[in-house]
Amino acid sequence: MFEVTDTSHANPQDLDELYEAAAEGDFETCRDLIKNGAKVDKRNPDEWTPLMIAVLEEHEDICDLLLENGANMNAVDSEGCSSLWMAVA
Repeated sequence: MFEVTDTSHANPQDLDELYEAAAEGDFETCRDLIKNGAKVDKRNPDEWTPLMIAVLEEHEDICDLLLENGANMNAVDSEGCSSLWMAVA
């Protein structure tokens, strides 16, 4: 399980940890990271957000968690696709 201990400034690993946990379907880790200040809309180099990978992997509980914590379903990746588009494609 991942642990965020310092949330006083942006942590470059926040994305890696939240993105990885969202991809793996690890609800508890996602919840804990968000609780400790991980940014739900932080993007990877391809402009993907944790919500996008959670949608692609069909982790509905994590999608709900991210949306409840302010994730933007209309954010688009480097190719112009949103998580909303991914959900219906």
